[in-house]
Amino acid sequence: MAINYTDLLAMLNDVNVSVFYVNKSGEILFHSGEDEAEQKRIGTSIYQYVDDFSEKRLENVIAGKTTQTIGTTDIYMKTNQTSVACFLKYKRDQVNCWLVMIPYPSDYNEMVENVLGTNAELARLFDEKLNLEMELKQKIHELKIASITDPLTKLYNRQYFYEYLFEYLTKDSWSALSIIMIDFNDFKQVNDNYGHKAGDELLIQFAEMIHQHCHMGFRFGGDEFVIISVDHDQSYIKEKLDTISRSFNTQTSIVTLSYGMTFIDQEQRKTINSKADIDYLLKVADEQMYRNKRQVKKNERKKQRGSKGYVNKR
Repeated sequence: MAINYTDLLAMLNDVNVSVFYVNKSGEILFHSGEDEAEQKRIGTSIYQYVDDFSEKRLENVIAGKTTQTIGTTDIYMKTNQTSVACFLKYKRDQVNCWLVMIPYPSDYNEMVENVLGTNAELARLFDEKLNLEMELKQKIHELKIASITDPLTKLYNRQYFYEYLFEYLTKDSWSALSIIMIDFNDFKQVNDNYGHKAGDELLIQFAEMIHQHCHMGFRFGGDEFVIISVDHDQSYIKEKLDTISRSFNTQTSIVTLSYGMTFIDQEQRKTINSKADIDYLLKVADEQMYRNKRQVKKNERKKQRGSKGYVNKR
């Protein structure tokens, strides 16, 4: 049985399918609607009947800005005060364009809102995950720093000394490396006479001097410190240590410093393969430090140890 043109248009109208034929400027040349209001659309612009979101998309289709001559997309048709989501099938010829608009089911907008809501929740959870990962990385970094840092002086600790030195020995950017051990003389008198808080302040002040004057410093424990110096000869290091010692003497008239050092060059580094090898270097510096300590005690005049003996000028 043949279906006439009028029946076809009526069927399209019954199922709310709209067919438009428009030119490249968007002027409606044909519309499948049967009633008077629908027919009044002929001669007007198709862009009047879509929302702002869809206008640019539809313009790309009609003006041939898309590479496909036949394709599909989504647009929103304006009806009264609302917009209806439609599936758009288009076919473009050399001059004009056919547009077939099929409304989505009535619950489509709700489905879209649910999907958008789900996407928004997923985006929120993703952002929350990223924030938690960043917080976790920060906490791990803070724990790492705490594990290798002396909590009082904020210098690195003995544990990190080995890690740092092993890593530095693998580099080729240096020619000479010095390990200097420093120990306080008569530090016990400060703790005994003025309390551990005064002793802690003195340790902190000395650590700040290391930060200021040295390449890298470590607190091994108590009043024992290690400094690493890179590419400086013995006379330069001694000059730096004398500067630190003079500065330190402005903080106390009781405690003095003793030090010893050992040196590594690029050839010697090949023999350092274990913690025991580094411990041997520390032993050499430690023995020299104690020889220096005995000499300091032998040469220094007996100092007055009274209530005015310890002076903290902070």
